[in-house]
Amino acid sequence: MLNITFQNFAGKSIPTMIKDDFDLAEFKKVVTAAFESTNGYRFVVDGTQLDLEHEDQFNEQKSKITDDKTIFVLARLRGGGFLDIATFIDIIYADLPNELKKIKKTQYQCSICYLNNKCIKLCCSMICEECFTTYFK
Repeated sequence: MLNITFQNFAGKSIPTMIKDDFDLAEFKKVVTAAFESTNGYRFVVDGTQLDLEHEDQFNEQKSKITDDKTIFVLARLRGGGFLDIATFIDIIYADLPNELKKIKKTQYQCSICYLNNKCIKLCCSMICEECFTTYFK
């Protein structure tokens, strides 16, 4: 039998035991006894997130689970999904003009184009809306 400990983000430790020759089903059984379900959690050992969906991948990873090993348990965030970075940037660019209208502007010389325009303070520089958009890209 292997002694393993599940430790959550708050530092709470849950010690448990699992057979030396465990498989994915046995691991899920131990997890379910400790957490009621594998859903909503990620299990990380030695910096690797265990794949509880694919048995072949799990079998490659389970060698990291040894006697007296601590497995960190992280709660998954609800919602969301995968968005590729290009789509995410397109969404930001589409919303940027509307969001810039909400920001307070001051008549000032732009630090980039040197024109006297209504500018937004960005860090320690004053930048006009047009230069801000170009700078952002």
